[in-house]
Amino acid sequence: MIHGYPQSFRYIVERLPEQIPLFIPDIPGYGESTHSATPSNTAAYSKRAIGNIILEALKKLLNTPERKIILLGHDRGARIIHRLAVDAAEGFLQEKYGFDLVGVALLDIIPTIVQFASFTDPAVAAATFHWSFLAAPSPLPENMIGALGGDVFVDNMIRKWTGVSGEPQVSLGIPIYAAYFKRPSVIAASCADYRAGALVDAPEQVADQKGGRKINCPTYVLYSEGYLGSRYEVEKVWNDWVHGSKGLLSTKGVGNGVGHFLCEEAPEEVTNGLLGWIRKYLGVKV
Repeated sequence: MIHGYPQSFRYIVERLPEQIPLFIPDIPGYGESTHSATPSNTAAYSKRAIGNIILEALKKLLNTPERKIILLGHDRGARIIHRLAVDAAEGFLQEKYGFDLVGVALLDIIPTIVQFASFTDPAVAAATFHWSFLAAPSPLPENMIGALGGDVFVDNMIRKWTGVSGEPQVSLGIPIYAAYFKRPSVIAASCADYRAGALVDAPEQVADQKGGRKINCPTYVLYSEGYLGSRYEVEKVWNDWVHGSKGLLSTKGVGNGVGHFLCEEAPEEVTNGLLGWIRKYLGVKV
């Protein structure tokens, strides 16, 4: 389970069956984690590079020949998983790590290049200004966020993305997220993450589409109807990124005023949807 910018799975974990083993890392550079590369090394913060670091850590932790995994991610974490899922379709995860990727769950994202392409709409560009701002050449965004206060910046961003019904649950986590964003290293890593999205991840996705490389395992896309779903036809978009002829894609919108932080705003609906998908499409008894 790979988090976003930022977001916790705490309400999901407490609802999952105990027999499901979980690996929930920090994205390198976020939270308590560090990254061996400096933020100036943009390529080291690409979704492929970060995903490989996470899988390497998982490989070291597993002491069993059972290597079947499900990847679930929200926001930035979902983008890491998207990259890994495409690589898995080419046999990379099996060859390098011995992992059998049986399914991926992507929470509240559309592909990176689709997101950037939508900035031709002034309203979308204004609402998602942080994509361009955080990806701007260093050290401009780092210095500006640091001057304001990373805690103040991330507090404002989180509240902006939260739905009308989810504020009480999300607010409980904001002081924790804000405390980490006081650290210059976390600010720098998060900017490097978005910068890599624009300069490395996006060109890779263009090449994927031209080469016909798509996700080739059961894929569950869960999205907020009032947030992401208000700007994109989510199922239609993802149909072009998952091998559609095999019936691999399942999508589900979450309504009732829920915003971007699905796992915190609607944990019961998210958990039930996830477990239903696992049972139906992956054949796993949970």
